[in-house]
Amino acid sequence: MGILQIATCQKSDSPGRVRYFLMNFEEVNNRLPEIIDQDSEDAKDFSNYFKALSRLQIRAENGKETQRERDSAERAESLYNQLNEMFWRRIEMYNSGELTDEKPDRKKVKTELPKDKSVLEKLKELSARYDEDTICHSFTVLCDEFLKGSKAMRNVDNLIKYFLTFKPEMNAFSIVNKYIAKFQKYYSHS
Repeated sequence: MGILQIATCQKSDSPGRVRYFLMNFEEVNNRLPEIIDQDSEDAKDFSNYFKALSRLQIRAENGKETQRERDSAERAESLYNQLNEMFWRRIEMYNSGELTDEKPDRKKVKTELPKDKSVLEKLKELSARYDEDTICHSFTVLCDEFLKGSKAMRNVDNLIKYFLTFKPEMNAFSIVNKYIAKFQKYYSHS
């Protein structure tokens, strides 16, 4: 690592990203003999100064990372809860006949979407790429197709994991993208 580092981080208050320039004080201190004559009166003062800054920087970075991780985990948990609520609302609409224009013979039971560590990790990644409204719109269309029993959804056992399918070769959440397009086509009205 060099003296100057560039980092791009997710903004906690919006979907954008910010570029930061970080001074690595530990590396400055390590390279101090290349910068200043070690026999000078100031060499020891500079070394002590950069050591102190290095210790403060490490503490601050550890604290920021922990806070960043907490914020990300809270956003993922909040998003999971929103998607769960959305699923329950769509079940109610299905059971009342609002989604199919007639009441179904067999009603769906409200159950929670499965949640595990992998789901929460994917939700973190998803929320870093899309805003909550876009995610919820996409999930709404998916829920409707699932509840109506569309052919494409008949083999889906885990709705949330299917929704969070990530294609590394495309660097995309392919199912989310598919249902964003369907939302725009069938649910958006001007």
